[in-house]
Amino acid sequence: MTNKFDINNQDNDKNKKTTFWIKIKHFLSNSFKFTPLELVISGVMFSLFIISFFILKVTGLGQFFGVEILFCVIFGIIFGSVKGSILAILADTFSLILNGQIGLWYWGYAIWPPIISIVSSIYFFFYKANGNGKISSILIFILTAILSAFFIIKTADKEKIVPYLIFILFAISTICLFLYKTTGNGKIIASLLLILIAVGIMIFVFANNVKSSPEGTILIDRGKSSKPKTISLPWAITLAGVLIYSLGILVTFIIVVALYIKNKNKKYLDFILIIGIMTFIIILYRWIFGPIVYIKWAQHVQGKKWTVNDRYVFFAIPIIVNSMFTLPVYILVLSSLYPVIKMLKRNYLDLRSKVSY
Repeated sequence: MTNKFDINNQDNDKNKKTTFWIKIKHFLSNSFKFTPLELVISGVMFSLFIISFFILKVTGLGQFFGVEILFCVIFGIIFGSVKGSILAILADTFSLILNGQIGLWYWGYAIWPPIISIVSSIYFFFYKANGNGKISSILIFILTAILSAFFIIKTADKEKIVPYLIFILFAISTICLFLYKTTGNGKIIASLLLILIAVGIMIFVFANNVKSSPEGTILIDRGKSSKPKTISLPWAITLAGVLIYSLGILVTFIIVVALYIKNKNKKYLDFILIIGIMTFIIILYRWIFGPIVYIKWAQHVQGKKWTVNDRYVFFAIPIIVNSMFTLPVYILVLSSLYPVIKMLKRNYLDLRSKVSY
């Protein structure tokens, strides 16, 4: 005879499953729909993007700062993965139109704005998520890793695809599983892991290219078709700068963690999270894939005969050096805007209207 307790358990399990599928259905039905308020806010944000773009262009700062990166992160935080990606694609396209460079469009560059928006959205969703939402985020995060791996397959050397693929999938999956089990102060460790894994990916890429000969000479592996050449002094200085810079980021991270533990002020925790996501995006997008995408773009658009093995180091040096100055600016700007973004999202956008377009 079935007792009352078993019946109640069955009903609870059924309600949980029903609630889960209702949430999935709600997510799918609202992912591509903009509420009137979202349309207004997205219009304001898009206007701010255009104004910022023109200011940087007129002042000449656009040569050093890419406003698209910052706004792609903001779009992802405010509007989520799907809507944020749509706005990121529009912003990237409009920046080309306003610059008169729409004819130079290349898919290798176009794919990154939505990826940045998706990663930012999921990263900040982990900060607030609970229950089954974490599972959905893990799946999307892993999907993002797979898309990144596909991008590597299309651009990098075929012989090195397998280690790149395994490393990135392992790194992202580790972050996802860790965040899934993490609450409270564990988020600090998760942000630190994000920075360390980003630096680890960069070191992994460099380790596959920088070699040492039996005579002790430092060489750059240029593949089977080319002979290795001695590493240049600027590249050696850049590598040393990267290590010092990474140490500086970690020291800053530790100081902010100490302030948070001492004062229990959530603004320090927000700052830690922003350091983590911006460091991860800049290292992955600019330091590692920046030279690869530019070389492939030059091959596709300008007909250059460059190869990744021959030109990676040449273009990586200025990109890395420039990012060392721009990354702190991105972190400070986003940290200043985040309280407003959080208030806007909590008080307005999260109170979703039933009317949408």
